[in-house]
Amino acid sequence: MSSASRVWKVRLSFTAEADLESIVLWTVARFGERQARAYEGVLKSTLSSLRGGPSVAGARPRPEIAQGLYSIHAAGSSRRARHFVFFCVVDKEQIEIVRVLHDGMDFPRHLLPDEPGET
Repeated sequence: MSSASRVWKVRLSFTAEADLESIVLWTVARFGERQARAYEGVLKSTLSSLRGGPSVAGARPRPEIAQGLYSIHAAGSSRRARHFVFFCVVDKEQIEIVRVLHDGMDFPRHLLPDEPGET
């Protein structure tokens, strides 16, 4: 199987799962259930895109934060997303989502150097 057609496994760290849950709950409180589900769909679509591997369109290495860390901006076709998905490559078949952070956050502060690989 070529690397272009390989499907990567994508798993979420406990912290990333908590991030997603918090984002959805905050969006429900602020904008309502319908908007929260739509935005959750945008985030899940971004996570799903990573099944194409760490070199999918929009993903980029983030060595200024931590070695081996990547990010991809969550983006929908008609929605302006405000979150970045941070991930690392665990092995030749697996990506781990480390955090999902709002674009206004201080990323290095929320991404400890030893965090990639933690679950």
